[in-house]
Amino acid sequence: MLAASATVFASVPTIQPGSAPLSVSVGTGTVELGGKTITVQPVELTVAAPVAIEKSGIFTTPDNHEKYWDAWLPWPRENPKKQTYGAITFSERNDEHGVPMLGVPYRQYPPESIFVTSEDGATTYTAGQDYLLFENSGQIANLKNRLGQPGQGKLKVNYIEVLQRLDLVQVNAQGKVSIKQGNSRFVCPHLPKPDAGCAPLAGIYVAPWQQASAPLSADLVLPIQTIDPVAPFNPNSVAKTRAKLDAGKPVTIAYMGDSLTLGAEAGLWWKDDTQHWRGRFQHTLQNRYPDADISEIAAWQGGKGTEFALQVLNETVLPAKPDLLIIMMGINDADGPSDGSRAKVAVAQYAKHMDEIITAARDAGIEVILMTSMEPYPMKPGGHAQRWPDYVKAQKKLAAKHQVGLADTYTEWLNLEHRGMPPYSQLHNWNNHPGSFGHSVLASVPLRFFPGQ
Repeated sequence: MLAASATVFASVPTIQPGSAPLSVSVGTGTVELGGKTITVQPVELTVAAPVAIEKSGIFTTPDNHEKYWDAWLPWPRENPKKQTYGAITFSERNDEHGVPMLGVPYRQYPPESIFVTSEDGATTYTAGQDYLLFENSGQIANLKNRLGQPGQGKLKVNYIEVLQRLDLVQVNAQGKVSIKQGNSRFVCPHLPKPDAGCAPLAGIYVAPWQQASAPLSADLVLPIQTIDPVAPFNPNSVAKTRAKLDAGKPVTIAYMGDSLTLGAEAGLWWKDDTQHWRGRFQHTLQNRYPDADISEIAAWQGGKGTEFALQVLNETVLPAKPDLLIIMMGINDADGPSDGSRAKVAVAQYAKHMDEIITAARDAGIEVILMTSMEPYPMKPGGHAQRWPDYVKAQKKLAAKHQVGLADTYTEWLNLEHRGMPPYSQLHNWNNHPGSFGHSVLASVPLRFFPGQ
């Protein structure tokens, strides 16, 4: 379910950026492979550059830049239904599997590659004079109609789109190290499995902003380490639910959450529930306890926070009297404007809301599991990811106070770094929605409360 299996090291080889551009250096060390101790041969290997694709497109003349856009990045897209033209946005709406990408990419369009002209190419426009360029996403806004009247003309834009990739550093039984190149993808690259007879040593994130002429950034080389799965906190807090499952009795689970619990961007989530964490959890639980009839109560809504949770608790959850309530709330509470001035719901108020929810559920005889959620995209402006650990701490304190279960998916998510991939590479919208693999990571932690028979 997770990334390449960890390697058992007798003495850990150093794996770090090499001295040459786009290279990785592997030092001496030994690994256990096939019951034998293998001496790793030191080597410096070249990493293939990220794939860059030259593109061009014809776009409707965008709206003029508005100051408020900068507080809620990314800039707005064209919306024909509302007759607004937003900013020119290069990225496709869907990934290669037809899954909508509910965001805009991060640094996948080199600013120096972007050239804006009139549709016929006769007039060339200048960044900072005729238009503003949001470099992180490659979006373009008009400046005082210098690109023309919004919505009343067409522009041609030439640009380069850079894909991302995960490569695997591996060693064979003779101690020879090689790089197994992964597939280039626009979003959510996969780490390759080691070849037969090889052990994984490290993952290399070939970031779209990585320059082919520059050394690899140290944070993009991720040695694979042996690390234990995150254990459930207070596993006996769901003893009644587990006993009913063991006995093959009916069990009802209420899922309280936001778009993460809805399953946004985990495969074709609107018609297939096998890819998102809630569906994975539900189906796996049913397979582990085939005699039990396991039903779910929908207490989620995309874009919502704990104020909604209080409402749905009283309107939906408590009247249904479920056996178990799983709560994954807070990502939207901790979010805020891109200027970093505030969170939507301060952590103290968030904790108060959660305390009220847990208390009411416990008083009604409902067992509770809190889920801490993954880290938002750490490079996103506004400090969302930097605020999130305080919300995780609040959940841990509440779990200890009320002696309810806690599935620390946040820590499991961060541990992807020790499995050879930067966690943020698995966010499908470059913000707060994991792809299918990321949802499998989320599902794995609460499932440890229910090992089956």
